Amino acid sequence: MKIPYQAFAAHLKSLEVLASPAELHAQASAMLCFNADTHFKNWLQLTMADFCLSETAPEAVTEVFSAVFELAKKELKDPEYGYYLILPDDNDDLAIRLKAVSDWVNAFLSGIGQAGFSYAGLTEESREFISDLNAIGQLDNQVEGVESDELDYQQVVEYIRCGVMLLYTELNHIQPASQRLN
Repeated sequence: MKIPYQAFAAHLKSLEVLASPAELHAQASAMLCFNADTHFKNWLQLTMADFCLSETAPEAVTEVFSAVFELAKKELKDPEYGYYLILPDDNDDLAIRLKAVSDWVNAFLSGIGQAGFSYAGLTEESREFISDLNAIGQLDNQVEGVESDELDYQQVVEYIRCGVMLLYTELNHIQPASQRLN
């Protein structure tokens, strides 16, 4: 499901939410990666404390945040690997999309930290993914606009998407669909 990023960002701003759609999605994804059974109200409490002004109307925010949380939860559980990052559309400027990826990654790392994440018991592949996320979060959003930059962007987004699904599966001890017996 593709969410119209700019319209969603404007709606969040109107609700006085300080997070972008990318950051909200990353926070929800991080909590769910750490614990697939995370209750929405627990995530909501943490997220509102981080991203909402004291004047923010809780009822309106709860509805929006619930939609983001439920989308992340549904997609992470999808046996067909239908998980996708909420990022600006492909027709948006590449610099804007790179900034959103960096914001997404940094919010994800913050979210797994809040959830109590540690490297204990992780495979080498997942450890490397977390290390790579730290580097990706520092990406410079200055680009030349060449075709190779676009391809690099798409590869990074796909790497993050696959890495998050791997982490979700590993941390929640879920056997991948390709290894399950029918």
